[in-house]
Amino acid sequence: MTKPKKTTTSPETLSKIHRVNLDLMKKVAYNKNFKSDIKKIRSFFDINENGFQDNKENEEWHKALVTQADDTMNNNQKYRDELEQIRLKKQKGEYKRLSDYEHDLQMINNTYIRLNYFEQRINEVLVNNKLPMHFKDNVKNYIFFNKITAPCTNHAITNNFNTGLVSVSIYNKPTRDEWKVIKETVEGHLKNAKNKKFKFTSNQHYPLGNTMMRPSKTFDRDMEIMEFSKHKGSPVKDVESSYHLQDQDLASQCFPECESKTSVDKKVKVLRKARSKMKKISKSS
Repeated sequence: MTKPKKTTTSPETLSKIHRVNLDLMKKVAYNKNFKSDIKKIRSFFDINENGFQDNKENEEWHKALVTQADDTMNNNQKYRDELEQIRLKKQKGEYKRLSDYEHDLQMINNTYIRLNYFEQRINEVLVNNKLPMHFKDNVKNYIFFNKITAPCTNHAITNNFNTGLVSVSIYNKPTRDEWKVIKETVEGHLKNAKNKKFKFTSNQHYPLGNTMMRPSKTFDRDMEIMEFSKHKGSPVKDVESSYHLQDQDLASQCFPECESKTSVDKKVKVLRKARSKMKKISKSS
């Protein structure tokens, strides 16, 4: 008798994708290079060491950057002079490619307008830590509030009602179930589209290539093990002799369900393997 194929609903698929992306963001946030990037950004842009306390503080910070941008565009003569210089170069045909002009324009805006420079620094964090572009808001959320969040999809679908064109952007290799969600969503849009056409956009940052991520069952546990491991070698209170915590003691704390010495020794191997893995994540570039 043939077993019926298991069907996966769209909510289940999105929930799974969110767990996978959350694992990725946790691993990146644990990495020392990412922590260093965030620390530098917070320091440069006058953000508290551990982020803002609430939305009001964040809004006031953002309002100050917008005010600075408006003031620069309206009153900074040096900024306006440099814009005029590249405008004249473009008018004279000195730029061989439009991208060269756009690059110079971006450099000027990033130099004088702090809000633009902030966006550039976020993009650099994404590239340096191999995060897809749709993690941009999540990186900002971490900078602002020290919270680890993640997107629930690896794609974006837009529908132009005027042209009837449906566009699909892919940020990471979709799982088989996510491809089904994309297909069903696109077909739903095409039913109401005039031209019944769709295209995939190709100019997206796609850092993980063909890697298909899956939810991790042990990452949170491994982070807890690292917290326990900080106490390794610490002297034990209320003990007269000079005894310091060993891996067996940590394993008993991490896995309180282990009662026998044999079961604790088995968990010591798990503890050491997790510790080795987390150290690699912390040091990886």
